[in-house]
Amino acid sequence: MLAGADDGVEVRRMRVRAGTAAVAALLLAAGCSGGTAPVARETASTPGAVPRGTADTPQEPTRRLQGAPLSGATGLRLLVAADPPVIVDVDRGDLRPLPGAPRGGTVSVQGVDGGVLLQAGCPGCAAPGLFVMDSGSGRVRRIGAGVHAVPALDGRSVWVNDHQGSRCTLARLGLDGSTRAEARPVPCDRVLVADTALGLHWGALEEEGSEVIEPAGGRGEVFRAHRILAVVGDRVLSDDRTTLTLTDTGTGERTSVPRPTSIGGPSHGLVAPDGRSVAVSFDHPAWPGPRQRMDVWVLDLAAKRWRRMPSMPVHASLKRSGMAWTTDGRLVLAGRFDEVGDAVALWRPGDARLSLRGLRFPDTGADDFTVLAAG
Repeated sequence: MLAGADDGVEVRRMRVRAGTAAVAALLLAAGCSGGTAPVARETASTPGAVPRGTADTPQEPTRRLQGAPLSGATGLRLLVAADPPVIVDVDRGDLRPLPGAPRGGTVSVQGVDGGVLLQAGCPGCAAPGLFVMDSGSGRVRRIGAGVHAVPALDGRSVWVNDHQGSRCTLARLGLDGSTRAEARPVPCDRVLVADTALGLHWGALEEEGSEVIEPAGGRGEVFRAHRILAVVGDRVLSDDRTTLTLTDTGTGERTSVPRPTSIGGPSHGLVAPDGRSVAVSFDHPAWPGPRQRMDVWVLDLAAKRWRRMPSMPVHASLKRSGMAWTTDGRLVLAGRFDEVGDAVALWRPGDARLSLRGLRFPDTGADDFTVLAAG
């Protein structure tokens, strides 16, 4: 994640969208490495197999966030990116600064094995500092610096994108700051999005550019698309401008997945802990203007059917609202909502309605947060 509130928002709304203007300002444009993605075998979707929404969720007017009052203990604590980062206790309704956290700029947060990766930008810094918070002790320690960092798939290290003049590099650091992989040159017109089971997911800085997955060693290309929304094992959910496509990279089979709504652009998907579904928010910055629209859907990967989150679509401040899965399969929606204010909503797919509680978040809202504990 990058310094700057709006920058972090856009990188996460790739979310967790590569190609932001802020990243472009940090990375110097250079030539893109070549390569051709494998040709995938196209299969015809069964008519009606992937409807534009479930039968009981027709397209509805945008409205305020609604749900049953959240009662009982949830066990939820959220670490919310801010200056400084704050811990929000959902049950007690309070928030407190994270002790020992970096200050002086925007801090982004990402979960790693046994803790949280924090990236803090500050005025005049050559590159944002990288810190790790241990979830057991709460201790925060610095492990390095870099323009952009994402957790490695092993959960115990991080990939770090950096730039020195016109030279861009990628290295891997352990959570203790040790070097796991020496820095190697990488193209300057891409930003690292995530480490996946297929390899490293890169996003193009140009708005109309494509995103690719390549092995960690950087040799060859595994998959290319206009935008990659989620990677689940060998499968890739991608946005090819007019439709969404689910591709099995092992067999090359491609299945068209019609968008459940014609309004708004899809965020990067959040894969459920069990790997069976992906949550995607279809956001519109002015619908109807000047209000903003959020519409969250969950795609069942086996049935290839969409399920709409109850109460959707809602009016929300898109740059102050976000979502995350808990380890026990609940989807947490947190942020700032029109006519409601700051709130958190919990939903387990299949439930008829949300569980809702008003909370206080930092002025920057809760676009970037991670779950510290859940039940």
